Amino acid sequence: VEQISVSTRDICAAINASQSNRNYGLVVGYVQSGKTANYTALLSRAADMGYTFVVVLSGILNDLREQTQKRLMRDLLGDPHETLDEEIECIDTRKMTQFTQVTSIESDFKSTTAVKLPQLISQQDKDGKPILAVMKKNVIILEHLLDALRRCDPGTLSKQKLLIIDDEADHATVNTGGEGDQHADDEFSDDEGEEEDYLKESNPTRTNRRIRQIIKAFEKSTYVGYTATPFANVLINKDAK
Repeated sequence: VEQISVSTRDICAAINASQSNRNYGLVVGYVQSGKTANYTALLSRAADMGYTFVVVLSGILNDLREQTQKRLMRDLLGDPHETLDEEIECIDTRKMTQFTQVTSIESDFKSTTAVKLPQLISQQDKDGKPILAVMKKNVIILEHLLDALRRCDPGTLSKQKLLIIDDEADHATVNTGGEGDQHADDEFSDDEGEEEDYLKESNPTRTNRRIRQIIKAFEKSTYVGYTATPFANVLINKDAK
């Protein structure tokens, strides 16, 4: 607990030291070293730092997203909603900042959620409860959120402060488009097969573009990637368009 407290305090100090309205950072931890616990603590601190809209990007598969949703419901929200094992003890949240969930164990960010979000953001402006969304890094899912933000009143949205936690930030997020054609394998056959739809939905280049658009929808935002294998993130050409 002490180690998590110290490390997340350092992350927050780095964020607060920035003079920019848009901050980007990368947190690197060993495999199975407690990265989920770390960003859960960071989310808790974020509520005290004035962040009003929190997005956790949790992999590209349903099972990982559901696992992350359960963890956050237990460790951050302290509310199992009677869907978790009744023997799991949850924290007491009666004296804590409450969050408004827009995703659940069963449901990712859907088109129906996009319709409701403008009203929830208006309500957030009144009650102060941060909005929490746990989402797959899936182009269609990200487009639902982008559609929701475009529906919002610009004045109300301008008051929101976004925090994106990108779990496994080296996977699907990194922009793989652009200056890589010289490395193409002429013998590689890009036949259409069973994976076609799956690849369309998790295409890194399109995923990267949608995440950028979501960030730009907010006047103030912080993006923090979490990974144990940071090479793709560190070695990417920062000047590539």
